[in-house]
Amino acid sequence: IHRSFLMALQKGILPTGVADKIKQALTSVGKEVFKLSQQYVPVKTGQLKSSGSLTTGLSGGGFSIEYTAPYAQRIESGGPVQKFKGDWVSNIPQHQRRLPGKTITVRAHTKTYSGMKPVLTDDGWYTLGQVPKFEGTHFLERAFREVFTQKKLWKHFPFENI
Repeated sequence: IHRSFLMALQKGILPTGVADKIKQALTSVGKEVFKLSQQYVPVKTGQLKSSGSLTTGLSGGGFSIEYTAPYAQRIESGGPVQKFKGDWVSNIPQHQRRLPGKTITVRAHTKTYSGMKPVLTDDGWYTLGQVPKFEGTHFLERAFREVFTQKKLWKHFPFENI
């Protein structure tokens, strides 16, 4: 960086074109953070990953990354035990049930759980009275930290010619 550029910055003056370069650099940083967050986001159904979005060009050239799935905040940051309250109604579709020596058709119906909820886990369906404490995966924080702390940030600010 040239000495005249540093003197201008000390006076609070940005040389012509620098503000646009800073905005372009911040857009580039936002894209890289979002790309990494998409790599690190845990995927079970794909809903959390597909709910991610990047908005660039905010005031001052900033960016925003948002995951809008209802459980995004809990997956990112974790949370305490959550007890289920009230009733949970499951719509059970028509299906076949195998019994010893025969198969029957079970008609579509609803099933009501009081203070409990059916939850699909890696081991199958379970009826739980609460969601256990969760530490969080910090997938978005990890992406930010990687870009901002591992010398990846400065490659987006190519001001050698100023």
